[in-house]
Amino acid sequence: MAARYTLKKYPKAKTVSELGRKYLSKSYLQRVKSMLLGQPLLSEIEGMEVHLKFGGEFHKRCLEPLRPCKLMSDEQEEHLDRMVEAIEDNPTFWDIYRSAKNRIIEQENIRGDWGGIIDLRKNKVGIDLKSTSCTSENQFVKSCSKYGYFGEGGLYMKIANLDSFFLIAAMKKPPYKTFTIDVADYPLEMAEGLEELEALTYLVKHYELVEL
Repeated sequence: MAARYTLKKYPKAKTVSELGRKYLSKSYLQRVKSMLLGQPLLSEIEGMEVHLKFGGEFHKRCLEPLRPCKLMSDEQEEHLDRMVEAIEDNPTFWDIYRSAKNRIIEQENIRGDWGGIIDLRKNKVGIDLKSTSCTSENQFVKSCSKYGYFGEGGLYMKIANLDSFFLIAAMKKPPYKTFTIDVADYPLEMAEGLEELEALTYLVKHYELVEL
């Protein structure tokens, strides 16, 4: 059962450094939201460790294929191989990743209170890779709304001063299709996501979360 929390106002608003953080990331703010709503944290969800390890390996093999890989199960290796092939065939990914000039992989960006690591960037265009169980682009768009990916894309555009940001997802199972979403095509969802992140940022700087 997830712990329950209440809020206690600070006498004076905290700076990010006073909160013991280098910056406020989307994942950190999402964690705060889960705590407030009484939802289990990722670390508390059964099977999440395997899921996160798989996702991390997927990112590494797409972005840094020459680095040694962690050996997974035979079934996972098959899925990873096919997913990486699908991402490499994605024209948006290919255009940015295969062009070495001005290409930056997994760069940390900080602007104001916010920060994060962008998977792939070239000039004013950024990409975030996702692995997904969705079987259609429409399902993936709904997933992006559910998990705050549009707001995350907006955050990345702000902290890195980007003109465009794409979410590129590969299906975890056959037929291993990819879905490419330009967050600018969903301005309402991006604005709502950013508004939520701004509200959570205000909350963590002005209130302490106290476990009941």
